[in-house]
Amino acid sequence: MRLNKGTPVWVRAGCIWSALTIFLAMPPASTAAGSSRAIVAWGANGSGQCSVTPPNEDFVAVSGGSEHSLGLRSDGSISAWGDNTFGQCDVPSPNEGFVAVACGNWHSLALRVDGSIVAWGWNQHGQCNVPEPNANFISVAAGGWHSLGLRAGGTVAAWGWNNHGQCDVPAPNNGFIAIEGGADHSVALKENGSIVAWGDNAYGQCSVPSPNVGYIAITAGAEHCLGLKGDGSVVAWGRNDVGQCATPVTNTGFVAIAGGANHSIALRARGSVAVWGANQAGQSQTPVPNRGFCAVGAGALHTLGVQATHAFIAYETVPFAVRQVNLDSEEFVAAFQSRSWHPGGAGRYLAFDGRGDLWVTDNIPQAIQRMDGQGVAIETFPVDSPHNVGDIEYHPGKNRLFLITRPGPSGSLNRLVEIDPNNPAQQLTRLTWGNEFEACYISIDPSGNLAITSWTGGNAVRVYDANTFALLGAAPRPPGGGNLTGIAFLGDYFYVACNTYPTARIHKYRRSDNAYVGPVGPVFAYAIAGLEPASKQSLWMAHNFLVEEIDVGTGAILRALPDGGITSGGGHDIELGSYIPLRGDTNCSAIVDFDDIDPFVLALSGEDAYLAAYPDCDWLLADCNGDGTVDFDDIDSFVARLGL
Repeated sequence: MRLNKGTPVWVRAGCIWSALTIFLAMPPASTAAGSSRAIVAWGANGSGQCSVTPPNEDFVAVSGGSEHSLGLRSDGSISAWGDNTFGQCDVPSPNEGFVAVACGNWHSLALRVDGSIVAWGWNQHGQCNVPEPNANFISVAAGGWHSLGLRAGGTVAAWGWNNHGQCDVPAPNNGFIAIEGGADHSVALKENGSIVAWGDNAYGQCSVPSPNVGYIAITAGAEHCLGLKGDGSVVAWGRNDVGQCATPVTNTGFVAIAGGANHSIALRARGSVAVWGANQAGQSQTPVPNRGFCAVGAGALHTLGVQATHAFIAYETVPFAVRQVNLDSEEFVAAFQSRSWHPGGAGRYLAFDGRGDLWVTDNIPQAIQRMDGQGVAIETFPVDSPHNVGDIEYHPGKNRLFLITRPGPSGSLNRLVEIDPNNPAQQLTRLTWGNEFEACYISIDPSGNLAITSWTGGNAVRVYDANTFALLGAAPRPPGGGNLTGIAFLGDYFYVACNTYPTARIHKYRRSDNAYVGPVGPVFAYAIAGLEPASKQSLWMAHNFLVEEIDVGTGAILRALPDGGITSGGGHDIELGSYIPLRGDTNCSAIVDFDDIDPFVLALSGEDAYLAAYPDCDWLLADCNGDGTVDFDDIDSFVARLGL
């Protein structure tokens, strides 16, 4: 959908999020308590196209026209605001049952759940006259003065102004899976990953670059096009007079795209957006904070994004529940009861899939549970019993969950299991490792590949091609070894958490060659998650019974959440707002209770760690291992005495 030589385009950008590590994730809009899913709009606002009609919440998709905007809510209703000269903001009744929206110059389109298209607004060229039969549509798009619909069988219907042949769908008209419209051209994606474009080609907007393969999404500006590849990179072609085709230097990790009249926007898997091209109305300014986005759209001279609550999701074991905390306000939001399938054991790892369902793993018994965004259990799927279920991660480009399983009682091997969220009972083993490589934690790198940390073997991190599962590269273990847990990608580097003393810290690696750079500081962290705000790059981490944010540039602790409600993933769980007692009478009170926490925490504080207890305790202070020095090496002996 583009406008008078500058119409905006709606792009199908569902909320594609995964847990960045086991701790940080974005819940679906309006289904999880506290997730507002508000629209953020910037750029030209002369007709109020950036002034979202209240209540600004519960949106799942956005689209922009010449000077109006549409927002689709999760309940299937549409909100419209901005210029209404031609009735383009008068949503037809009944305003319900919609599943997609698209804006043309001065007309609007919406797809109903029954497969019919509703059109309203300016109709001088018949762009609102949906062809019969008005049924069986699965997608809708709008150009400047024309419209497109994609039918379930893979055929495209086009109607409206046809001065450049933008409504003449090329033969063979089959096998299409996505459509978009520019000012006077159209573009469609085939199921084989190739792009077909037709109509006005004055600026080469219909000349798809070679190789024309591997695309998973498309969009169109007024006189330019964008294509998203399966590896997370964006390709742009057509008019480039103001840099609308000059893709970002770090051209990786994208999951959705949209085009305005002469500017472009792309959404990264981690929720930040990149905007480039014309900026005369501020439409290409990077929003602040640049995080939490799960859908994007663009008008002629304005830009739109759906921004969800920046939430922290964690699992705790007493009671068996998922806890949600708003990281922006640092307030506890909600608890989702879970773990209904077994009274014992502890869930450890979390991931959101592309539909917003929450997946939780457990190894007593070996199973995966799927919950909706409100924490209601939907289904439980077993994993074969010889394995302990480990970390799980969602791959947005493949719409697949990847699960690490670790050796169980029978001594089975480590495995990488691929799961289709639509058919989770059918689980496919993609990689199997011997005991020399104990895969523990998995993350999706900015290129969409699988990065896996190891507790054993010669490498700290291995990266595999998510399509072929070939080994792409490996990083050396950090000095001192230790158990490696979380991994996070930020800018030109990636960071690996190590939770074993005396090397309990976060280690930094250069992404280009996997070279070890150095430690980020003496930080004891079980899991980390990377954020790339406009002003700084930071890590969120589970550390010393807190969730903390650290600026990776300065090493400064920015803030801490004392009530994060986290689990370590290693057996020592932390209840929301308090501490789980250790299995040891550290204060010699003859009772194992919460009062035993303080001595243990003191033992973990500072480079010159000491073991403090009450005067009557027979293991006061210090040199637990008998080497004459009070240091981190004493921790292992201390922990052993507690029977942990």
